[in-house]
Amino acid sequence: MVDTLQTLTRRRLMEEMLGKVTDGDFAVLVMDPDSTRIMSAACRVSEILTYRIALNDDLFKKREPQRQAAGIYFVTPCPASVARIAEDWMNPRAPIYGSAHIFFTSKLSPQLLGVIKSCPGLLARLRALAEVNVEYLLADSHSFTLDEPGALATFFGEGSEDGQHCRAAISRTAMRLATVFATMKEMPAIRFRAAKPPDMDDDDAPTLEARALVAQRIAVELDAQLQGMQAAELLPQTESCEVVIMDRGFDPVAPIIHDWTYEPLVHDLLPIHSNTFTYHAQKEDGGLEEKQHPLNDRDSLWVKLRHQHIATAFRGISDFTDELKKNTVAKGRLEGGKNGGGEMDTRQIQRLVAAMPQYREQLAQLGVHTEIADNLNKLLDMRQLLQVGKLEQDIVFGESTSAEMLQFFTSFPDLDAEDKVRLFMCYVATKPEKLDEVRAAQWQKVTQLTLHQFLAITNMEYLGVPVFKRHSKGVSKFFARKRKGNVRELRGGPAEDDSLSDTSRFHPLLQDIIEDIASGRLSTDEYPYVRQPSQAVISSLGVQGSSSSYTSKHTGAVSVRSQPTWARRAASNASGASFTSAAGRAGSTASDHPLASAPSASGTRVGKRIVAFVIGGVVRSEVRVAHQLTQRLGRQVTLGSTAVETPASFLRAMRDLNPTGNDASPPPPPPPPLYLQPAELPSVPWLQLLQRQRLRLQVLLQAGIGHLHALGLARLGRRESTAQREGRRPSDTVGYQLLDLAERGSVPGVSGIDMDELDDEDGSDNSRACLT
Repeated sequence: MVDTLQTLTRRRLMEEMLGKVTDGDFAVLVMDPDSTRIMSAACRVSEILTYRIALNDDLFKKREPQRQAAGIYFVTPCPASVARIAEDWMNPRAPIYGSAHIFFTSKLSPQLLGVIKSCPGLLARLRALAEVNVEYLLADSHSFTLDEPGALATFFGEGSEDGQHCRAAISRTAMRLATVFATMKEMPAIRFRAAKPPDMDDDDAPTLEARALVAQRIAVELDAQLQGMQAAELLPQTESCEVVIMDRGFDPVAPIIHDWTYEPLVHDLLPIHSNTFTYHAQKEDGGLEEKQHPLNDRDSLWVKLRHQHIATAFRGISDFTDELKKNTVAKGRLEGGKNGGGEMDTRQIQRLVAAMPQYREQLAQLGVHTEIADNLNKLLDMRQLLQVGKLEQDIVFGESTSAEMLQFFTSFPDLDAEDKVRLFMCYVATKPEKLDEVRAAQWQKVTQLTLHQFLAITNMEYLGVPVFKRHSKGVSKFFARKRKGNVRELRGGPAEDDSLSDTSRFHPLLQDIIEDIASGRLSTDEYPYVRQPSQAVISSLGVQGSSSSYTSKHTGAVSVRSQPTWARRAASNASGASFTSAAGRAGSTASDHPLASAPSASGTRVGKRIVAFVIGGVVRSEVRVAHQLTQRLGRQVTLGSTAVETPASFLRAMRDLNPTGNDASPPPPPPPPLYLQPAELPSVPWLQLLQRQRLRLQVLLQAGIGHLHALGLARLGRRESTAQREGRRPSDTVGYQLLDLAERGSVPGVSGIDMDELDDEDGSDNSRACLT
């Protein structure tokens, strides 16, 4: 297996930098704030100490002279850092260290090199001057960031299309990304997401087109940077891995939908800062003390639980508790604990654990994750997140519409504002062109969101999501992509608990893209190369090429459908042929496809590294995909981004795309609820159908048309059942006709929301997931 980026980064910093310094009695490591974060994300203090590092100093603080020591400067090549180094050596007769070894995180400009040359005291004792090329932060063993949390606004915000700031950011991002491949010593075949040009009749077309070109511009700039490294013989002369560069608009749902695995949920709901969980533990005297616990690869229980569904993780914590108790009691009896062979009470077990160093770390981890589980349970219950999560999944998969969403908002008026925003963003991302100014105002009134909070929804336009209605359908195809809808195999296949499927059907689109790269299926129309590699290079990357039959179906232009196909439902044509997607078949995986990379003799699939880079931030559910696909595909999958976001930070970034509508004033009072009581939809499909009919009729009854109740119930039931069997929507049913009457104002008593929003399931409106 190819080494992880984490392993390669540690090797570069430890062996290729610190290991090269051999003079002096000991060494002092001097870093600026940025390089400190790079080092701390990659290496442990204990690892650094093995290279004779006695002190770790801040470049910008006053330091005592250590003339017996070698001074190792690991800094970013910025004017402030270079000037501070020169200041250390201003007096040649009083050097601060016995020798100087300077390592820059990336390329040093000629102007800053001139500053170093102009310092005689430094030149006299300079032993090394090198560029390490590490301008990124490790998030974990399979992911990294470029530490650019404001990239979403920089590249896609209002005014980003015509500014020098954006051009400079593109160059900086490409340069930092190039250092990743310098560390890997890999020359990638570069691909990028090419959005379909928008309709030029639209007023926003020029700005949309400029944002759509961001991925391409970064890809081209990256290629230029890497060719320079290649000319300097820092990289191989032929492509040795594959990278695909995408903007955040490729999957606008993943950052906002609630993910129900342990790590994403912890970062979503709890105040985690710098991957550290802060909590209060009880002391022996009964008081409380604040403690901090880092959630990283050094926590074995965290590593075990982080990619499990939350219900499975909770059971795992309980099982770990029982196992620890069992092992502890057995150890205590073996060593002659109290009570002889009898049962030990809890206090005795605690004392025994404290006396056994091998159990102290496990007990500490268990205490932390028990505290986390308790906090999560309380928040899930307090914020009705199970109900929110189920409705999100139903909306994304086309099984619920605005009618159910309206019922939910009116049934839970105290729902957290952030959860309302995320739920509605799932709706507009999968139901394009559903809003205009009037409907947006009506929904804002129903949801009781301020204009500032609602900005996160309307600003999805900046990611290419067609939120508002258009006269032309051209823009609605902009950024649209198909996706596969089955994730059962990824989450454990038939062995997975079916009760978890209500909240676990969605998977990030990133999974489909990486699987398609690994199997040679990724469309070169939608994801073209900057420079087309030769067929020999493509074969060396671990894929067998594309068959003509597959290519003819899957590598054409973007679908003419205006809605992303979030779920491909099984359907039959007139002859009865099945159109279920390959990913939707039970138990099917990328390895089942005839184009999948061939396994080696040892059973490990042959293939080089795959790197995916997302401009605008990734979330923990996508980081999980990188881990899982590395295991499934037998290829090293590395995920990079400008930042790792939480849903809360992503919503803030979305509002910042165009903050001019900022208004914290409270919305008008909400209208009276359109539904009588909240009702759980049953799991049986035909019962769901009857329940939806009942809900629609409740709307009509409250609107003052009770005399049509019997007629609507009878005809709506018959026609909707027939339409469901035939795979179409009954747009001519009486229930829908009555809603149309309400929209035209013929029915008194309906206010607050356009009644047409309750009927967005007709086949011509793309409100359900497309059947392909």
